[in-house]
Amino acid sequence: MALMSGQLAPDFETTDIHGASIAVRDFRGRRLMLAFFRFAACPYCNLRVHELMSKANLWQDHLPIIAVFQSPTETLLRHRNLQNFPARIIADPEMRLFHLYEGELSTAKFITGHFRRVPQWIQGVRAGAFDAGTTLGELRLVPAEMLIDEQGIIQRAYYGRDVTDHLPLRDVTRFAMGDMTAQSQG
Repeated sequence: MALMSGQLAPDFETTDIHGASIAVRDFRGRRLMLAFFRFAACPYCNLRVHELMSKANLWQDHLPIIAVFQSPTETLLRHRNLQNFPARIIADPEMRLFHLYEGELSTAKFITGHFRRVPQWIQGVRAGAFDAGTTLGELRLVPAEMLIDEQGIIQRAYYGRDVTDHLPLRDVTRFAMGDMTAQSQG
């Protein structure tokens, strides 16, 4: 059962890849994007990281991002595509946070997404997905992204239709800039 708009975002307390404490409640009073990625070597995830970085200047004062990856800390620290990613990055190799946020594992969504988007996979590989000998992780993990308001309420819970699918950037921008209509779409 997936989380839905209007629900209080489940809180957690952990550390980011630099050892700093982080919790959802730390962001109360600010809007927040919580993004769940597969693993550092995922070509589709690398493309999403590049997309989010392209909006970093626009969002930086309005929307902090917490990025949760299924990769271990050591892998995330050495992956060059994450070096300048303006997000707090969390390693979640046991997928505890992924499960807390009702993430999905789907063989069908892996197969359909991967085979329908081979050009994006190639683009992600060229963009450095397999940098620094990064290993694969759980292939069936479907991305999920949450837009959480200042009170900790999920305004948009987006679970990918397949392993390549993410929340449209225009919706994230609207939310970041204060337009609450992002919650009513999709």
